[in-house]
Amino acid sequence: MLDSICTVQCISDEGLAYKFICRLLSNKVPHIGFSYASGELHGVNVRKHPRISVLFWAPILEPVKEDGKAILKLVGEVSIVDMSEGGCRIMTNNK
Repeated sequence: MLDSICTVQCISDEGLAYKFICRLLSNKVPHIGFSYASGELHGVNVRKHPRISVLFWAPILEPVKEDGKAILKLVGEVSIVDMSEGGCRIMTNNK
């Protein structure tokens, strides 16, 4: 129902979880509107491993067969933008 009180929890790109109370302003799916949280928000780190900002280019390779031989064909490019012991985040324009 509109104007009802909601508890919202979200995780930022930095891995901080924020939980706050707000009001439901609109509910026209797929867009739901909430009021701004009041007061200062304090995030809690939810990552197992700290992320380190990096900037590396990397190819996207796909295995294909040419003349009966398996080769790796370049199908795209990515930028690795941060890394941790648990993985990395990539950005690409590829579908």
